[in-house]
Amino acid sequence: MSGSQRYDSVQMLRGIAALMVAVFHLATHSNPEGPLLADGNPVKQLSLYGPTGVFVFFVISGFVLPFAMNKSGYQLSKFPTFMAKRLIRLEPPYVATLALILLSGLAYAIKDNTDFILDPARFFSHFLYMSHIAGQEWYNPIFWTLAIEFQYYLLIALTFSWINSDLWWKRATWIAVMAGINIAFPDDRFIFNYISPFILGFVAYYLMIKRLSKWEVLPYILIAFWLMMQYFGRDWAIAAFFTFFFIYFINGVNKWLDWLGEISYSLYLTHGLSGGSIIYLLMEHYHEVWQRIVILFIGITGSILFAWIFYRIVELPAKRWASRF
Repeated sequence: MSGSQRYDSVQMLRGIAALMVAVFHLATHSNPEGPLLADGNPVKQLSLYGPTGVFVFFVISGFVLPFAMNKSGYQLSKFPTFMAKRLIRLEPPYVATLALILLSGLAYAIKDNTDFILDPARFFSHFLYMSHIAGQEWYNPIFWTLAIEFQYYLLIALTFSWINSDLWWKRATWIAVMAGINIAFPDDRFIFNYISPFILGFVAYYLMIKRLSKWEVLPYILIAFWLMMQYFGRDWAIAAFFTFFFIYFINGVNKWLDWLGEISYSLYLTHGLSGGSIIYLLMEHYHEVWQRIVILFIGITGSILFAWIFYRIVELPAKRWASRF
């Protein structure tokens, strides 16, 4: 399979992962009056697998980024340009989402006649994704994953010569050190705690460029599997390995999923704000189970539509700007 075909697979996976996370957050939406759907509702039960979409994104990053860096001839001297490109690509949608969250909080405070409090420490901790490390609460619960991705960018940019080495012992040492840190210091604030899905992405990358000898494949996969089962469980491991096999074996493009993948970052960032607001405004008027299911569908559809608009206005210009570097 060609590199372009693999990227087609990745694009579809992004759409699937973003939709999984969005459905989870919207199906488990809760107002002061109670939840949108009861705990025993089968739709809500199915949505509980949605958070594993995060590992889909992590495996994708483990595959795509080293592939792009290898193709561009990345060296440590290119670190400033590399990080600038990542930040220009990702920061404008992130900052715009943060601004919209704060504005919506102000609007709801005015509507409910309550105080709107902007905590400076909480606000400024969001820049450079430091909230969790600083002991502050994220304004959006999915922001923690952006913090892990940002740490991953730093890690891979600084150690790429080891990850991408032609020498097997350098690759093996890097993975052993990362796994060792994960085991010795499990801390969900840092990239090392989530290194296992990234390792799977690396394996897909190594296999694609034919740098990985057959005897290396199994140990790396077993390390990733053990770490996932030890710290996250079966469902997360299934999502990660599904992604690995999808990247490596699936050929062809689904136009709808490809389009959803194109707007996946915008959907991932804004679904709670857009779809959550729709559900919040509708659910107090409709209480039958089938009505709540319809409300959920409207919320999902509305969040996808909003994400497309957000993509056109905010994310796409940022992508074009970053491509100039």
